[in-house]
Amino acid sequence: KVKVLFIAPDMKEENMLEPEQRRKDFVRPPFTFSIPDYLEKDIERLIEAVMNNQEFIDCEQCEIIGSANMALMAKEITEPQARWIQRYYGYGRMFSQTLEPCPE
Repeated sequence: KVKVLFIAPDMKEENMLEPEQRRKDFVRPPFTFSIPDYLEKDIERLIEAVMNNQEFIDCEQCEIIGSANMALMAKEITEPQARWIQRYYGYGRMFSQTLEPCPE
Protein backbone atom coordinates (compact mmCIF):
# COMPACT_ATOMS: atom_id res chain seq x y z
CA LYS A 1 0.00 0.00 0.00
CA VAL A 2 1.18 3.49 -0.82
CA LYS A 3 0.22 6.37 1.42
CA VAL A 4 -0.10 9.75 -0.25
CA LEU A 5 0.56 12.84 1.84
CA PHE A 6 0.63 16.47 0.92
CA ILE A 7 4.00 17.79 1.97
CA ALA A 8 5.13 21.40 2.19
CA PRO A 9 7.64 22.08 -0.61
CA ASP A 10 10.35 23.22 1.81
CA MET A 11 10.16 20.07 3.96
CA LYS A 12 13.04 17.68 3.64
CA GLU A 13 12.45 13.95 3.67
CA GLU A 14 14.97 13.44 6.46
CA ASN A 15 12.82 15.63 8.73
CA MET A 16 9.77 13.42 8.23
CA LEU A 17 8.61 11.06 10.95
CA GLU A 18 8.09 7.40 10.11
CA PRO A 19 4.42 6.25 10.26
CA GLU A 20 4.89 4.34 13.53
CA GLN A 21 6.64 7.31 15.13
CA ARG A 22 3.90 9.67 13.88
CA ARG A 23 1.29 7.76 15.83
CA LYS A 24 3.48 7.37 18.90
CA ASP A 25 4.89 10.89 19.14
CA PHE A 26 2.10 13.04 17.76
CA VAL A 27 0.92 15.75 20.12
CA ARG A 28 -1.61 18.26 18.92
CA PRO A 29 -0.23 21.75 19.53
CA PRO A 30 -2.65 23.98 21.42
CA PHE A 31 -4.22 26.79 19.44
CA THR A 32 -3.69 30.31 20.75
CA PHE A 33 -6.90 31.33 18.95
CA SER A 34 -10.37 29.89 18.54
CA ILE A 35 -11.38 27.97 15.42
CA PRO A 36 -14.84 27.16 14.06
CA ASP A 37 -16.43 23.80 14.89
CA TYR A 38 -16.27 22.52 11.29
CA LEU A 39 -12.51 23.08 11.18
CA GLU A 40 -12.10 21.44 14.58
CA LYS A 41 -13.97 18.36 13.30
CA ASP A 42 -11.78 18.18 10.19
CA ILE A 43 -8.64 18.27 12.36
CA GLU A 44 -10.04 15.56 14.63
CA ARG A 45 -10.80 13.35 11.60
CA LEU A 46 -7.25 13.81 10.28
CA ILE A 47 -5.73 12.92 13.64
CA GLU A 48 -7.95 9.84 13.85
CA ALA A 49 -6.91 8.79 10.34
CA VAL A 50 -3.21 9.19 11.21
CA MET A 51 -3.55 7.30 14.50
CA ASN A 52 -5.37 4.44 12.75
CA ASN A 53 -2.97 4.41 9.78
CA GLN A 54 -5.85 4.84 7.35
CA GLU A 55 -5.34 5.25 3.63
CA PHE A 56 -7.30 8.48 3.09
CA ILE A 57 -5.06 10.84 5.04
CA ASP A 58 -4.60 12.99 1.94
CA CYS A 59 -8.39 13.48 1.68
CA GLU A 60 -8.53 14.67 5.28
CA GLN A 61 -5.64 17.06 4.57
CA CYS A 62 -7.60 18.53 1.63
CA GLU A 63 -10.64 19.02 3.87
CA ILE A 64 -8.55 21.02 6.33
CA ILE A 65 -7.07 23.20 3.60
CA GLY A 66 -10.57 23.97 2.32
CA SER A 67 -12.05 24.54 5.76
CA ALA A 68 -9.23 26.90 6.71
CA ASN A 69 -9.93 28.87 3.52
CA MET A 70 -13.64 28.95 4.38
CA ALA A 71 -12.92 30.16 7.91
CA LEU A 72 -10.62 32.84 6.52
CA MET A 73 -13.23 34.07 4.03
CA ALA A 74 -15.85 34.12 6.82
CA LYS A 75 -13.40 36.15 8.95
CA GLU A 76 -13.47 33.48 11.67
CA ILE A 77 -9.66 33.29 11.63
CA THR A 78 -6.92 35.56 10.29
CA GLU A 79 -4.76 34.88 7.25
CA PRO A 80 -1.65 33.97 9.33
CA GLN A 81 -3.79 31.57 11.37
CA ALA A 82 -5.29 29.98 8.23
CA ARG A 83 -1.86 29.56 6.64
CA TRP A 84 -0.44 28.00 9.83
CA ILE A 85 -3.32 25.49 10.00
CA GLN A 86 -2.89 24.67 6.33
CA ARG A 87 0.86 24.19 6.62
CA TYR A 88 0.71 22.21 9.85
CA TYR A 89 -2.23 19.93 9.11
CA GLY A 90 -2.86 20.28 5.38
CA TYR A 91 0.72 20.23 4.09
CA GLY A 92 2.27 17.82 6.51
CA ARG A 93 4.05 19.87 9.20
CA MET A 94 2.41 17.54 11.72
CA PHE A 95 4.59 14.80 10.21
CA SER A 96 7.77 16.82 10.65
CA GLN A 97 10.20 16.89 13.53
CA THR A 98 10.18 20.69 13.45
CA LEU A 99 7.32 22.88 14.63
CA GLU A 100 6.65 26.50 13.77
CA PRO A 101 5.03 28.56 16.54
CA CYS A 102 1.27 28.99 16.31
CA PRO A 103 0.27 32.61 15.47
CA GLU A 104 -1.83 34.70 17.83
